[in-house]
Amino acid sequence: MAAPNPARGRHSRRHFLLSRVEEAWDRTCDHHESVAAGLASTGRVISCAALIMIAVFISFVTSANVVIKQLSVGLSADYQRE
Repeated sequence: MAAPNPARGRHSRRHFLLSRVEEAWDRTCDHHESVAAGLASTGRVISCAALIMIAVFISFVTSANVVIKQLSVGLSADYQRE
């Protein structure tokens, strides 16, 4: 089993969403319907993942350890940069 790579997180979200859009495109050949179907099928999963990340960042910020606080701010800034 390969070790997880945190830098791949943002690419996997994009791939997850766009693969669903592509599948809908293959079925319908309609741009608007494909994007709507892709967002409808992946929106809840991606939103829940974002909420989990927010909860983790908040828990890190409230830590008494300064290094953990800095890590949280750095991770959240990198996440927002995308």
